[in-house]
Amino acid sequence: MHVKVYSPAVAQLAPALLANYRNPFATSQLAHDRTAVTTPPGQPTHDALPPSDPDLPVMFAGFRFSNSETGHGAVVLKPELYVQVCGNGLTLPMLAVRDVHLGSRLKAGAVAWSQDTYDKQLAVVTAKTRDTVQHWLSPEFLAEQIALLDATATTPVTEPDKTITVIAKQMRFSDAERTGILSHFIAGGQLNAAGIANAITSFSQTLADPTRADTLDDLAIEAMALA
Repeated sequence: MHVKVYSPAVAQLAPALLANYRNPFATSQLAHDRTAVTTPPGQPTHDALPPSDPDLPVMFAGFRFSNSETGHGAVVLKPELYVQVCGNGLTLPMLAVRDVHLGSRLKAGAVAWSQDTYDKQLAVVTAKTRDTVQHWLSPEFLAEQIALLDATATTPVTEPDKTITVIAKQMRFSDAERTGILSHFIAGGQLNAAGIANAITSFSQTLADPTRADTLDDLAIEAMALA
């Protein structure tokens, strides 16, 4: 399970990080690619994004959480910077928090934890999650992270095809992913390092596999640094 949450109430202008960026989903083919994986069969397509002004480079504070479906008993939270105009999500995996909760399976000879112990352990996880999310969904945190990313965002990318090919090789993207990211880079019109990150996080929205999409979003900032 992968869940994305953002708060339009916590917004910040990012003129350097989003300089000259335009919504790649204004391109009909890329818009179709996204709705093909986000719209249930038989349902009308619609844009679930909030109303936006393309002239305003706005980012929202957000976060993601995921929970293992294979019995590892862990929940992972990570902050995210959400781009209003297109729904891109720049995750910050270096700040991720992972909590392991007590599961129902116990090792041979282990103490049989009481329900009271389970409840108290869950209360601790819940309290830590509350405090973490409260910190991430603050104007101060959002402004700080945007300022940190601005340092490399405006580095020009003069040879997009070559740059993305090198990054794809280093980050082990498939040929299809490399081609898709290049298409999104061109459609986004942002010819700098930030454009690489935004191309990855917009392309990820067209993937049917949510785990792979989440992985690509985690790599976007690293790719921007490589560019």
